[in-house]
Amino acid sequence: MSDIGMEGENQNPVPPPQGQGGPAQTGLEQQLAQQQQQYEHQQQLLEQQRQQLAELQRTVDEQHAANQAEAQRNYQDRLDAATRASNMQFQTWDVPNLNGHSKEIKMGTPNDFDGDRSKAFVFESECLLYLMANAETYNTAKKKIAFMLSFMKKGAAAEWKLIKVYNYVGTFDFA
Repeated sequence: MSDIGMEGENQNPVPPPQGQGGPAQTGLEQQLAQQQQQYEHQQQLLEQQRQQLAELQRTVDEQHAANQAEAQRNYQDRLDAATRASNMQFQTWDVPNLNGHSKEIKMGTPNDFDGDRSKAFVFESECLLYLMANAETYNTAKKKIAFMLSFMKKGAAAEWKLIKVYNYVGTFDFA
């Protein structure tokens, strides 16, 4: 029996205590050390990428701020130019007429109105267009009324005009 017991001991050897480094232990420790080095290297790369990303974000933010400032300056320049042009345009319009008479714009005058109600809208539109184009000349209600009455030359419109003119004679000042 002692022979059998001896053979059993040889078949199941006891693993060496830790730290003494058997062949399997040394291989695992080397793999662990390599993995630890790879992990540390990846951490260094990750930190470098974080720094690069932060620098890139700062650059993008600076460029965005510069673009915004440039756009604001361009907008302000265009606004200033438009304001100056607008002011110059209004200044030329505000030149007073020294001779006291404004020159009417040459355009077709309204057709004579005979009092036909179906033609009233067209007559009124023609008069308003002419008065609008020559607003400097016809700048009072009395002048506008006199202008429109001057085209009521036929039929019922002519009769109506006579009544209105005589009613206004005492109150109408054509000056």
